[in-house]
Amino acid sequence: WSFETKFGEITQPLKLRELLIHERMVEVLNMNQSINADQIIDMHSHYWPEAMVTALKSGKTWHGWKLSRSQNGKPSVSRGNRTAPFEFDPYAGDLGLRRSKRLELEKITTELLMVPSFLWGYEFDPVDAAAMCRDINREMADATFKTDGSAIGLGVLPLQDPELTRKEIEFAVKELGITAFSIGTSVTGKSLDDPVVKASLAALFETGLPIVLHGVYFDRIGADRLPNYYFGNSFSVPLETSVALMSLIYSGLPDQFPELRLASSHGGGWIHYGLGRFEMRLAHGHDRGSMRGMPSDYLQRFYYDCLVHDPD
Repeated sequence: WSFETKFGEITQPLKLRELLIHERMVEVLNMNQSINADQIIDMHSHYWPEAMVTALKSGKTWHGWKLSRSQNGKPSVSRGNRTAPFEFDPYAGDLGLRRSKRLELEKITTELLMVPSFLWGYEFDPVDAAAMCRDINREMADATFKTDGSAIGLGVLPLQDPELTRKEIEFAVKELGITAFSIGTSVTGKSLDDPVVKASLAALFETGLPIVLHGVYFDRIGADRLPNYYFGNSFSVPLETSVALMSLIYSGLPDQFPELRLASSHGGGWIHYGLGRFEMRLAHGHDRGSMRGMPSDYLQRFYYDCLVHDPD
């Protein structure tokens, strides 16, 4: 096979799977080129902290994370018994190059920098998690400043501890100038209506700042039933998103904070297709938790990215 692409000519033999991936990549790039807009915003832009990348590449550890190998031999990072893939973009460690290349190749004018979801540190001791969040938030604020806002760093918080969450919010917002945060869909298996998690979220919602909700990496709901075919990602991540949205709605927090600005990754998950079932159960008199309205009332208030991998 021989292809002429914007990356130059590709002449090496390609397996069918690689061919299909390549064709899809070209299709997506062409679609981006055809968009005529003043702004194309990537609100789902995973970003490895530069300090972490530098430390791991030099053989050091970073907040307990170290470079390792997965069972299939691929690079990974591990901390204790937790292991995650070490998949960073070719511009990791050079934010200026990243921005220029993303603008040139993908027409991305603005990106919201969100660390990989396992770096929220919900599984850590709260003090350790807070220390990691502090370093991430410093780097996120610095990235926003360096790029004059074309990259906006999303702050992170140790949601497993309401008091440490409140302290980090105070520092991140007042001292660093963080203007938005990312949160996970659950905290070590606890949904967003858990009393401890709910207290942390209330402290965050009080700021009035926009928040991006994203699926967690560890302790995904249903993952124990989905060990094969990468279902732990394909099914569990949108499922996590759906459970998070409904848990948040039923918790009553959106009633307590009517100006809440929440954006959900992965198109909001699966919940749109099952919404009628929830509202039917409410009509039958089942538990509505602390919410005052109907789930659809709240879902219409939220925002959703369009990263569902299917234009139709």
